[in-house]
Amino acid sequence: MSASSTDTQYPSAKCVYDAINNINPRIPITNHGTSDTTFALTPNIYHKWGSVSSLTLTLATPDDASVMNEYIFSFTSTATPTTLSLPASVEWVTALDIEASK
Repeated sequence: MSASSTDTQYPSAKCVYDAINNINPRIPITNHGTSDTTFALTPNIYHKWGSVSSLTLTLATPDDASVMNEYIFSFTSTATPTTLSLPASVEWVTALDIEASK
């Protein structure tokens, strides 16, 4: 996903993209590179992957369920769109469209 692909097609995704690029400096960042492509996302940490062909993510149980916990991640798609697997409980506001090389 890139800013240009989200501007008009997916305005809510653009907001997320902008937020990630301007992420709060108090939120820790874990850069996974191209490894850890099967991973349990920990809440309130920005998990960032490089160019990956597939990504299988689950949601780890938060340490403190009495507060809002966010699961934040990004990745770059390969020349073939990345295959993204998420728990069935994850709902998208608009249809998910992963583009190649974005």
